[in-house]
Amino acid sequence: MNSDCRQLAARLLRRGWFGMGFLAAISGTGLQGGAPDSPAATQRDEVVKLPPFVVNELPDDLPWRYGRVAEIEVLTLASDRLTEAFLASAIRGKNFMSRAFFGERTLPVSFVLFDHRADLLATVAISQGGSRWRAGTTEFAGHVSQSDGDVLTLAANLHGVSEWPMVGTELARRLTAEASGVPRWLSEGLFGSSGCLSQLCGYPDRPAIDLSAFLWISEEVSQELREKRFRPPELLPLESFFAATPNREKDPETYRLWSSQAGLFVRWQLFGKNGRPLDPVAFWGFALEARAHPVNEPMFRRWFKLSYAEAENEMLRYLRVAVAAPETIQVANVNRPVPELSNLTLRMATEEQVARLKGNFEAMEARRLRHDFPELAAKYAAAARRTLQRGLKANPASGELRGLLGQLEYDQGHADAARPLLEYAFAQAALGTRALLSLTKLRLDESRHGLPADAKLPGGALERVLTPLFAARTRKPPALEVYQMIAAVWAQSAVTPTKRHLAVLLEGAQLFRDETDYIISAVDLHRRHGYAAEANALLALGETWARDETARARYAALRAALGNLRAARVMRSPYEIYDSTAMPLGQARVGTSTEQAILAEDLSRTRCPSSFHAQCVEINP
Repeated sequence: MNSDCRQLAARLLRRGWFGMGFLAAISGTGLQGGAPDSPAATQRDEVVKLPPFVVNELPDDLPWRYGRVAEIEVLTLASDRLTEAFLASAIRGKNFMSRAFFGERTLPVSFVLFDHRADLLATVAISQGGSRWRAGTTEFAGHVSQSDGDVLTLAANLHGVSEWPMVGTELARRLTAEASGVPRWLSEGLFGSSGCLSQLCGYPDRPAIDLSAFLWISEEVSQELREKRFRPPELLPLESFFAATPNREKDPETYRLWSSQAGLFVRWQLFGKNGRPLDPVAFWGFALEARAHPVNEPMFRRWFKLSYAEAENEMLRYLRVAVAAPETIQVANVNRPVPELSNLTLRMATEEQVARLKGNFEAMEARRLRHDFPELAAKYAAAARRTLQRGLKANPASGELRGLLGQLEYDQGHADAARPLLEYAFAQAALGTRALLSLTKLRLDESRHGLPADAKLPGGALERVLTPLFAARTRKPPALEVYQMIAAVWAQSAVTPTKRHLAVLLEGAQLFRDETDYIISAVDLHRRHGYAAEANALLALGETWARDETARARYAALRAALGNLRAARVMRSPYEIYDSTAMPLGQARVGTSTEQAILAEDLSRTRCPSSFHAQCVEINP
């Protein structure tokens, strides 16, 4: 963190802004911190204490307002000025990478913005058993960002802070992390410990931003490089660097090297030409193609006009420059108004809108904290139940609110309360992916009730259990757990699946091709039913996209055990065996008509803050 970041942090601390999660303490006797309960508040339920927020809902308090802009829903207690400034930072970050990197996998985004003064005297750090829980990140204090698979929700307290220099980076990081198609080296190179965006202070809201001196492995190692006390380090060969991610737990030393090299490669490409990109067309085009195809040296040479060995030498030369000192990067057009905000209109929020956004945020916080901080989680669960019930009082027929309340009850272990709520919402087609999975588990438990542990699921029950899973399969973005549960249900079925029944598992494998456990379970299910060609195609797909040496070893052991499966090319489509005209899934090259249309729209925009954005270059496939 450079001096500007430190000064900002000090200013926030002086204002009593310790961020969300620092307004309460957990001790052996219960939850402490915050203002004491007043009898009137307890009796009338007019003040809802929500660690880490104290949310005042008295009639004279500011009303919640609602708006929608740039595919972001916002529920706010803050002024127009604060809300719009926050949204401007967020939208610039959201637009950092082209939608072509995500396809249909980008989560919807919602913001819940508070404006409450923290009680400095009651502000203490949460600690339990020697561990500390930090809500948010060190770069962007005072927020919680989380996802339930259906929406990415970011809640923030805007009181006392007039700028949010890292909210754009944080939103870009979370959206990238939630998307399954972004290459791991790119995500790590942008947002990892040595990632170039992690080391930007002020991005993307200042015309001149500081890029910290590059962190290679650690501060100590970086300092040794600056002082030239040892020779430049050896890099991982680019062939293995792009091919797999080292296991962080089993091989932390190699993982740190890989992470640092990811940061170096991305920074070299985006800032290696006196703070400007070397060739943004080459970098972003290469990254987009790497989303669909395993990287190899011919592909690399086609984009960068360098061999692997030549590129490694150039990266080592740049490393000396990058670790030496911070750089100041000029960002063009950063003060230009964000066009999307011209379409923002904040109106009085309905009870249903408040319940849907705020209630879902509270429910997600209850779920996130329940294991480590059960007392804190219980307060969030109670608040979420109140919020959702108020919304249902205003609109009793709302399937979406009933679904959210049903999911809350399911999370709290109240299956009998959850079941009718989820079934009602399912009948109205109002359930999200997570709730559809919960309904599936309830139906599965109900169908297995009274059966021996090793009994198979009868055909009638099979259809009832699979129905919500196939509804979840149609939702965007796709969820790995949906395909895992489809495989698990078929594994318990008394009905023998056909090839066509199991084709959905190959579809899931194309979407989540580096998820080793899932690929192996799908291979095993096909093998047990005698579908050797499909099992072989799945195994070949897994071998092609194995994320680390552990995965490669597991696939090698599986192939050796199966023996009779010959090596095969990867299928273009999960339905290729049955339909030779099927469109390729997950294997599209950069330059397909869909990607060209998305890139043409995104890359031609004139609001680009800087040419290192994915949206600010013209890729001509």
